Amino acid sequence: MNVNQNKDDIHSLNISNAGSLKTEYNKTFKREEIISSVINTLESLFLSLPGNTKKIKHDWEEACIHLNKDIELSYSSKKIKGIFRGLGVNGSGIIEKNGKLINIS
Repeated sequence: MNVNQNKDDIHSLNISNAGSLKTEYNKTFKREEIISSVINTLESLFLSLPGNTKKIKHDWEEACIHLNKDIELSYSSKKIKGIFRGLGVNGSGIIEKNGKLINIS
């Protein structure tokens, strides 16, 4: 997530799947209101812990665009390629590589 202050042309960033609230909703948003909304949502989730971890994990995986897809990431100064399989119980990423599941945190 990036809250750009001076970036009017998001396409010049050369990111294939980049978007913005302004272009998606044809409306200008106040950064302070966006940040406040995110913080309030996170606070609500945090105050509900640990009883809501399954719901958080489920909701996150439902919205995850790279679930069960090939990914490449940097971890401990190494590149790891594999299939992203979801989140572990502690919030770690689960990567499948060569038929084995690896927890990355």
